[in-house]
Amino acid sequence: MITRKKTEELLVDFLKTLALETNADTSTPRYFQLSRILMHFLRASGVHSGDPFPSEDTLASCFNVSRTTANKAVQELVKAGWLGRESGRGSFILQVPSRIVTLLRERLGVVEPPTPAAQVRISEIRRAVAPADAKITQALHLKRGEKVLQFRLLYTVNALPVMVLDSRLPQHRFSNLGDIPLKTGSLYVTLREEYGCSIHWGEWNVEAYEVLEDELADLLGVPPFSPILLFTGIGHDKQLEPTEIYKCYINQGIKVRGIGTYKP
Repeated sequence: MITRKKTEELLVDFLKTLALETNADTSTPRYFQLSRILMHFLRASGVHSGDPFPSEDTLASCFNVSRTTANKAVQELVKAGWLGRESGRGSFILQVPSRIVTLLRERLGVVEPPTPAAQVRISEIRRAVAPADAKITQALHLKRGEKVLQFRLLYTVNALPVMVLDSRLPQHRFSNLGDIPLKTGSLYVTLREEYGCSIHWGEWNVEAYEVLEDELADLLGVPPFSPILLFTGIGHDKQLEPTEIYKCYINQGIKVRGIGTYKP
């Protein structure tokens, strides 16, 4: 375990490499800007669970903000589960955010593999059956008036939200999928094991996106209008039949690889 003075030195060195400071000329609160910079610091500085975190006085000095602003930034990290606080001990690191990527598979791929103790969880938020709109009908080669199964799933690692997946599948191909439990919580494991269907080929687009939906903001643990990445795409089975249309909302600070077209 390193000393608090050492983590403060690491923070100063980190800021030198970024040449970055909070910007008062924006609608984004400065404490929120500061909290995001500190998230990057946790990932990049080589600190570990249990290490002391820089004091709020140090943060205020480094970023030229008030102690109140520094305190609110620290509270953001506490709420996210990355920092802890104890009387007489100050703030300390609970866990360093994983650098995670996932593109719609039952197993999360990683840029930096998580520890063996990392807990990956997929939570089903809801499922429903609904008429396919014109765009989905065309994309999935459906007949007019056919319905789709709708899934919303939340992916977390060590209780930190990584992404929210909204998936649409043809109901006629997966007739009872609306009623059975998902195997290991995964839609894709269920498709493979129950229906012999794997997403074999696909294409997607990625764009910057602002969180507009209250539920989505709550699931990702970010304020409304926060910037995230949005993946939209279509997945095909081994017969190259369009099988799934999806939207994938990737949380802040997540590294992504494999953008583009994927093939076996």
